Amino acid sequence: MRLKRKYRKIILIILLLIALCVCIYLFINNNRIIGKKKIQDIVVSDKIEEYGYSLKSNATEEYKKLFNELKNVLKSDSINYEEYSKLISQMFIIDFYTLDNKLTKNDIGGIEFVYSPMLDNFVMKAENTYYKYVDSNIYGDRDQNLPRVNKVSVDSVSNEAYTYSFTRLNNETLEDEKYEGTDEGAYVVNVSWNYVSDIYSDYQNNAVLYFVHDNNKLVLVEIKNE
Repeated sequence: MRLKRKYRKIILIILLLIALCVCIYLFINNNRIIGKKKIQDIVVSDKIEEYGYSLKSNATEEYKKLFNELKNVLKSDSINYEEYSKLISQMFIIDFYTLDNKLTKNDIGGIEFVYSPMLDNFVMKAENTYYKYVDSNIYGDRDQNLPRVNKVSVDSVSNEAYTYSFTRLNNETLEDEKYEGTDEGAYVVNVSWNYVSDIYSDYQNNAVLYFVHDNNKLVLVEIKNE
């Protein structure tokens, strides 16, 4: 009896050692697999500090070109606001409607150009519509075809009075706050664009953008389909 118990203990110890070795192997192997997945490193490569604009390393080449043009326009002692409105219209369209460089569905493009009190509503709507089905690309292994804007054309620009009115939820009071105002010199910009791939030819390709002054900065307050 004592001999049988002894053998049972030995067998039990061996089984425990085997189980421990398997666990260690799985742990090490799993860490190796995870270690091979490198998180996408997106950094800010340039800034226009006074206006809060930044250039990210994953921006398209066309966007980078426009960003540099915008820097030059905003450096001027007397800013050409019509040219300013044209450039940020093109940049907004490229950044918002290009999805193939976004990390997740929460990585919303164009938010730097949106009037800040409207931003929460803008982001929420984008996440629930155009960005809703964007898969994560944190590790750079996304297998999903997504649109990229190729070129944006400014079809017309007008400088006119514009009245805006909207409400947003105050997160502290949980009550709606109303924002309204009139800009006598707002910019209304008609734009059209195309995509790198023809498979997105039936996607939205035109819009009317409304910009008002926020001190010396132009901010987007409305987007309409033509």
